[in-house]
Amino acid sequence: MSIPPYRHYTDTEIVWLGEIPNHWRTGRIKTTTYLKGRVGWKGLTSEEYLENGYAYLVTGTDFKGKFIAWASCHCIDETRYEDDPFIQLKNGDLLITKDGTVGKLALVC
Repeated sequence: MSIPPYRHYTDTEIVWLGEIPNHWRTGRIKTTTYLKGRVGWKGLTSEEYLENGYAYLVTGTDFKGKFIAWASCHCIDETRYEDDPFIQLKNGDLLITKDGTVGKLALVC
């Protein structure tokens, strides 16, 4: 299945980007986005993973296509969740893996 082309395009005047559909807009990531990151997670061990819990613990292995496979996610308790705002996700967040599965993306929805 291929995606049909848009009807009208505008030149972005950005050499590496070229033309984009008229209804798209460009912007600098630093003005439209913020980055939250974590390396490791305060000594979290697999013994703390729960089958059912307060919140999902999303890892790169839970990225399926461009979305999160919630059914495969482990959970954590409320104390661990509240301990770190960098792991608190909301709809529309774009997740990017850094280690293990480098370069994978997934959208939270």
